[in-house]
Amino acid sequence: MEKSVVERFIFAKSLLKKGEYYCDTSTDNFRFAEGILCLHDSAEAALAAVAQLVGAVLKDRTYLTEYHDLIKNASGDHVEIPRSSEIKKLNYLRIGIKHIGNFPDPKANSYMPIAVREMIEFLSSKFLQRDLDSISLKDCIKNETMRALVDNIEEKTRAGDFKGALEVSAMTVYFMLYLMEARLVEIHGALGRYYPIFLRREDYHPDRVAIDLLAKGIDPTRYRYFKALTPMVVYASGIDDRAELKWNKKYGHEHNWNEKNAKFCHGFVIDVALKFEETAYDISGLVRYEDVYYDRIESVVDVAKFYEFRPVESSASEKAMDDLFESVLGQKPTPSIPAVILVLKKGESLLGWIEDDSGDSDFIRFQRKDYETQENKSLFVYVRKTDVSVSRIEIKTSQH
Repeated sequence: MEKSVVERFIFAKSLLKKGEYYCDTSTDNFRFAEGILCLHDSAEAALAAVAQLVGAVLKDRTYLTEYHDLIKNASGDHVEIPRSSEIKKLNYLRIGIKHIGNFPDPKANSYMPIAVREMIEFLSSKFLQRDLDSISLKDCIKNETMRALVDNIEEKTRAGDFKGALEVSAMTVYFMLYLMEARLVEIHGALGRYYPIFLRREDYHPDRVAIDLLAKGIDPTRYRYFKALTPMVVYASGIDDRAELKWNKKYGHEHNWNEKNAKFCHGFVIDVALKFEETAYDISGLVRYEDVYYDRIESVVDVAKFYEFRPVESSASEKAMDDLFESVLGQKPTPSIPAVILVLKKGESLLGWIEDDSGDSDFIRFQRKDYETQENKSLFVYVRKTDVSVSRIEIKTSQH
């Protein structure tokens, strides 16, 4: 189903609810008139969505009363849309409000919200094969895992497990913000030090989160409300990659675990998922460097040593890390000594790909092309920058 069709129906539902509220709760002519205008726009949005779905040919300006025949002729089975007489009356009321200043009598027109709802429910059932209340932008989410998580939120909400719905919502948004964006700090033995594993909290960089949300068109104020309602996700990057939930005492209690808040979080999760997919540019059509080039690394010293991981060095960043851990643990981290994987004599070379070497490290991280054919199958090796030279070779012309 096209996203624009679903969006139009979602918008129609929103206007319908406003129209029902204004018309059902007020005897004030002005407020009732606002409800009539909302009902008119709701009916028009739903009819326009169906017209798009069935491929009806529309004029530059199509009026509410014209959609019935356009949809009937384009649908193939010449379906009759119910409540057409009430819709004509609705259009008449709208003209009177906007162009003449006639405000309709609430009692005489109290049936109008029911008529509009029945028509929109028919359109939803007939053309979208969906119950109106079940239509959601979830249907537009491409990622199957995300859709399954949203389904889980809905199931828990229907079952009255509102706390569970909020917990699944928190995990879903967390994984979208951090795991899908690959922002977790990687801690592994290749650093050449034995560091304890620290828990990564989802709001560790709140300013960056706010900027990212704004860039994707997500309202940070809604995110703040979402964060207040849901538990904090604490993720440990380790062997078991575990995630834990930590409820805050101020808002994480039974009085906030209700259907209203569960539905808010459900809608927010869908919004975030769609915005992430909209801004995730497809890079599949771009040519990758490693598909067309090799980096040739050549020894410029008598013996260039390639290590299994980067040896400890005294760069500014390393010193800062040492100082940090000494302040936390009371001692500097214990360095480990890397093994030498291979050596190159002066003039000998190796094909593969180097990573960005623009940092303050004295070493290059190199991905070997031939690692699978070697006895020591270490994919990445580290060599001192001053011991080698690097040149680029096109794969199609290289001898390998």
